[in-house]
Amino acid sequence: MMNLTTYERMRRHCASFGSDNLSDSVNNKRDLVNYIGAASTLVQNFLGYELELKSYTEYFDSDANKTEYFTNQKFITALTSVYQDSSSLWSGAQSEITDCFIGTDDRSIVLPYAVGYSKKKSLRAIYTAGLATSACSTSFAFASLDQIAVLLTAGMFLLGSTSLAAAKIIAVTNESQPNTCEILWGKFQLEETVTAYSDINFSVLVGTYMVTDQAGIPLCQNYPDIVKACEMQTRFYWAKSSTFEDSQMSKDGTSTKNYDAYNHESLRPEVTALLMPYKRVFVV
Repeated sequence: MMNLTTYERMRRHCASFGSDNLSDSVNNKRDLVNYIGAASTLVQNFLGYELELKSYTEYFDSDANKTEYFTNQKFITALTSVYQDSSSLWSGAQSEITDCFIGTDDRSIVLPYAVGYSKKKSLRAIYTAGLATSACSTSFAFASLDQIAVLLTAGMFLLGSTSLAAAKIIAVTNESQPNTCEILWGKFQLEETVTAYSDINFSVLVGTYMVTDQAGIPLCQNYPDIVKACEMQTRFYWAKSSTFEDSQMSKDGTSTKNYDAYNHESLRPEVTALLMPYKRVFVV
């Protein structure tokens, strides 16, 4: 499953009060990357579908009188093909069903007719579904606003003048061409002025630029509450990393442990509150 946030973003969320960023150490990176993966999986399992926009192949049990089949994924954007095989062997005797289309709320596939038989895994659909190809990565094109332009390089940081959004440059092709950036927070606006800095604290000025184009809108910009939910759960893992088994504290300061006292595998209540509008309702 796709990770729903990044190490660079979590360095800011997990920093101690009075500190801008968590130190970039091997131990911190190891723990945060693992927590991000765990929280991302937990969030998507709770929602009931994956969020990455990609191609999915799914098999269905056919119904003799049924024409609409609900998929495991939501937000179907394209239907590639639908095939049937009454033997369910898929050994070369399958035939394509044409004129199929995307159905209810972009989460089902509708056949032009019922296949007339009921058989396990006798239908196969290939479709594209999801919300974004990346959680926080996008591509921007820039135009320099300085008389003497300074070339952008990977590792620089950008700060929007209007949106106050921030990003880290991951790779540079050409300033006027899409350049890969990781969104740290906020949502940049087209044609706004951005200031480039060479350091993570936005203190060493490099130059000013205008955002002229963006390709590939990440999940954090269109669905920021889903990404925020993952970050909240990851921060909880980080904060409780040394006390996962603890249930209470005695008067002398020692911990007593009870593995059944709290289910640490579940999502936090404030996390589920953000996710509920996107949770899948299963249709029987």
